[in-house]
Amino acid sequence: MANNTATHSGAQIYGGLLDRCTASQSVEYFSNGLDYINKTVKFSTEPLSISSIPVQLKFCNYSRSDSTKKGHTFKISVMAVDQVGNPINATIHSSVITESGVGRLKEGQTELKIGNHCTELEYNVFSQDSSAQLELYAADGPCINLGISRHIINISFLDCTCPIGLTPILSPTVCRCDCDPVLQQYQITNCSEENGTIKLESNTNKWIEYINITNETGYVISNCAFDYCTEKPVNVSLSNPDEQCAHNRSGVLCGECEPGLSLVLATSRCEQCSNSYLLLLIPFALAGILLVALILILNITVATGKIHSLVFYANMLAANRAIAVPSLNNFLTVFVSWVNLDLGIETCFYDGMKSQAKVLLQLAFPTYLFLLMFFIIILSKYFNSFAKFLSNRNPVAALGTLILLSYSKLLRFIIAALQHRVLEYPNSSTDTVWLYDGTVQYFSHDHIPRFVAAAIILTACGLFTVLLFLGNGFHVVPK
Repeated sequence: MANNTATHSGAQIYGGLLDRCTASQSVEYFSNGLDYINKTVKFSTEPLSISSIPVQLKFCNYSRSDSTKKGHTFKISVMAVDQVGNPINATIHSSVITESGVGRLKEGQTELKIGNHCTELEYNVFSQDSSAQLELYAADGPCINLGISRHIINISFLDCTCPIGLTPILSPTVCRCDCDPVLQQYQITNCSEENGTIKLESNTNKWIEYINITNETGYVISNCAFDYCTEKPVNVSLSNPDEQCAHNRSGVLCGECEPGLSLVLATSRCEQCSNSYLLLLIPFALAGILLVALILILNITVATGKIHSLVFYANMLAANRAIAVPSLNNFLTVFVSWVNLDLGIETCFYDGMKSQAKVLLQLAFPTYLFLLMFFIIILSKYFNSFAKFLSNRNPVAALGTLILLSYSKLLRFIIAALQHRVLEYPNSSTDTVWLYDGTVQYFSHDHIPRFVAAAIILTACGLFTVLLFLGNGFHVVPK
């Protein structure tokens, strides 16, 4: 080099630290030279290339302050550069500075390797103070923790709050959450602070909601109706209690359908339905006439004793369907349902159907059959020619047969109409609701029709059973 000019080949400088560690910015770089201590070093070839060890740390889209909970993970994106701003590999040394002197990082975070690009580093700061400082510098650079190689991040600690269903574990240096002791009483002991979820085990059939009433917060916990809540075990977030519901259900005790969906007959599912399904009334009406005609023509009634075993068997299977025939789509299930005057096939009925209507619809087909049979009995009593047409066929016995076939269906209606749940709220108040739709108050105007119908049917079935055991019924004969 002569007169500060490289007169021979070469345009590289290795290991240069041209601005020393006291400069606030990198040295200005020109295509034809480099300003260094008020002098110019000129090169005969281009481009100029300088290779040095890490000199400066730079943040990538990050500020010099952060807020986090004690011990929680937060991320910083940094990059190390050489003398002229080129990214370079580096070892980042980190430490915690606190007023009390009590502070630390998670194990393995004091020295982290980064590549020659923006690298996201994870830190967890533990401290008993309300704030702390995180010191970062390139440990393998010439400046170490001096000048532009060193950065300080001011950290303010947030209050230790937990997701719904979890409570803080008392600790001066870390914010950790565990299952709320109230939930632990219900065998809920597995909670995830990271995901904000609680785990409902297979031995629990609970529906849980966290509410705030008159500034009193707490849980409302009750048992789910069968097939309303999702299968266990499952992780759910109490910030969205509908995650506990199965089959597109929602609301209190999962008693409603999600908006825009309708309840489906013969199941607890909610689906998209339309009013065109009301055309099913036509085949139902024809099926009722055909069933009554078959019972009379074939004279298969309880009076002859030919179907007692079949009726009893079908009633028992229907009463224990969840255990005996859990599948909803096999032939046995459909056959048992038909013998019990039930539909047995999943189908929509009309748009917007809810649990209130579905329960009452259980009475529709049996009531239709009873009315048909009553009409036949009246015709037999007042029209001798019609009675002769029936010959020795007994419409009263046929009516009794239909009642026996409907026993399990009527029993399910009575149970469904009368079942309730008592919800206990955080302010010590209680609310009695209908089990199958928690939005319906017990004995409210929405519930009274089902309650009255259940009471009437229960009384009528009781009287019929007494008459069945005390007498042989009545026989309609021609005049």
